[in-house]
Amino acid sequence: MLQTGYDSRRGTFEQQITPCDCPVDLSTKLSYITVEPSLRFAPFKTSGFYLMGGPRLAFNVKKEFRYELGINPAYPDQEKNPVVNGNLSDVKQTLLSMQVGAGYDIPLNSQDNRNQFILSPFVTYQPYFGQSPRSIETMTVNTLRVGAALKFGRGKPNTTAATSDVQFSVNSPTNIAADRRVRETFPLRNYVFFNQGSTAIPDRYVLLEKSQVKDFKEDQLEVFTPKSLSGRSEREMTVYYNVLNILGDRLGKNPSASITLVGSSENGPQEGKVMAETVKSYLVNIFGIEASRISIEGRSKPKLPSEQPGGTKELELLREGDRRVSIESNSPALLMEFQSGPEAALKPVEIKAIQEAPLDSYVTFTAVGSDKAYTSWSMEITDDKGTIQNFGPYMQDSVSIPGKSILGERPKGTYLVTMLGTKADGSIEKREATVNMALWTP
Repeated sequence: MLQTGYDSRRGTFEQQITPCDCPVDLSTKLSYITVEPSLRFAPFKTSGFYLMGGPRLAFNVKKEFRYELGINPAYPDQEKNPVVNGNLSDVKQTLLSMQVGAGYDIPLNSQDNRNQFILSPFVTYQPYFGQSPRSIETMTVNTLRVGAALKFGRGKPNTTAATSDVQFSVNSPTNIAADRRVRETFPLRNYVFFNQGSTAIPDRYVLLEKSQVKDFKEDQLEVFTPKSLSGRSEREMTVYYNVLNILGDRLGKNPSASITLVGSSENGPQEGKVMAETVKSYLVNIFGIEASRISIEGRSKPKLPSEQPGGTKELELLREGDRRVSIESNSPALLMEFQSGPEAALKPVEIKAIQEAPLDSYVTFTAVGSDKAYTSWSMEITDDKGTIQNFGPYMQDSVSIPGKSILGERPKGTYLVTMLGTKADGSIEKREATVNMALWTP
């Protein structure tokens, strides 16, 4: 945007009283020719609201002042002093500052008209820095400008040329009535991490009562959710925080399998053993696993520690990662396929779940052959009330747009989609299609 104009910055100062009790009045007439280029940003595609900001250049054309020294009211017969008119000294000829603001474009006629008129009320703020009129003193100016612009323009009719073989179509999928079942596989690390200063199993892990064991199934973990979840995928975290229950369930189903629990603590092997014993106690008392099937071991550091000698970064985090109980086993029923050894991960968990439909679907617009026939193509989408939305330009044959971007808050609607293909010679080719859209609901 570019605005130029004649800007009056006249002002009147507060009256002062001299030592002789005489009132003094001062007023100034500062005027400028201004040039204000701005960048305009419209954050909402279907709204006339816009933000603007940019520099302000001001060239001084008037710098007059009026100075009047009154008489002492106690001596009314005194001769009045003459009014002094003149020009201010040390006035900067050029000011460089900035402005920010917002406005709203209100169309005054139909978008189908060749002549367009828009009323645009706006408000701008020009802060004080850079707006000191003089190179001496401390006078500055803050400006809040409120107004409206009347914008008008005239468009050129779209020229049509010989039609090409481009085939234009629109696909708006309907809701899927049936449940969509999804089979998900989650890896499972063979670690149970302990909090600093505690040998108790942390609250983030799901701990069952003995009466709940018979109902526990590792492929239906959504029933057993931890006390708190944060940030990451809810299902994945639910799997991880049920690692002890999954382990107990698998040991119960495979009576020949055995494990070794290796507790590692920076406070020494003895505390590591206590941590491992805590896990063993849970498996024995809650899941009824024979104690002889579970060996325990204590260490100061894991066999493959996170903190390496000579390391200097993220030491606190690495040490927290080394405070853990590792689950070791030689039983194929417990381990990931084709892996063995102390660091082998546990067998992944499979969950068969029902996937909910997304909140909105994608409407696909296809212009087969457009990449050869056009330099670009765009769309005008018109609803049953005549409101037009513009999308594009595009270079590829197919484009998918969220249905919510077109429908907004409407649950459904019928739209006329007009494709405008721009040829190399600047001519426009049109294709039309009608489509019924419905907002996707779970």
